[in-house]
Amino acid sequence: MFASRKFRDVFSELNAGLPPAVYAAGSSIGSALTMTGRNKMVFHLDAGSGGAASARMLFYAASASTGTGSTLVASTGLLFASATSASGGTLVAEIRGEFLGNQSTGPWLFPVLSVSGASVVAGVHANGFVEHYAPASYNDTAAYVQLENTFF
Repeated sequence: MFASRKFRDVFSELNAGLPPAVYAAGSSIGSALTMTGRNKMVFHLDAGSGGAASARMLFYAASASTGTGSTLVASTGLLFASATSASGGTLVAEIRGEFLGNQSTGPWLFPVLSVSGASVVAGVHANGFVEHYAPASYNDTAAYVQLENTFF
């Protein structure tokens, strides 16, 4: 089924507002992302080796892009980093639109990176899928994709 499709036919690229960087202990809030035009979003928290730290993603939702009246709707498990090993990895969270509806909030979603312990090298990547537009790339965050290569 997917052999004749490109990734961006099905998934939109969204700017989570948490680019790869060194994040100190504390919380960093990402960009406001809307579920309007999509039924699901998937988030990848990628962390590399670093200090003895842990990171998790929290998700707040609100009816306005300003975050007014935000409600915590989800929290992931911990992703650990260590200075003594090549630890790190990816934490994946998938959120469905009806999940926000069941929480009586949304359609705006705010990813938050929460770091404990030392600093961590991390970044959050977000995709929308089950888009109402075809191809899904029509629903990208404006000017976010700077280059696209397709090799057949």
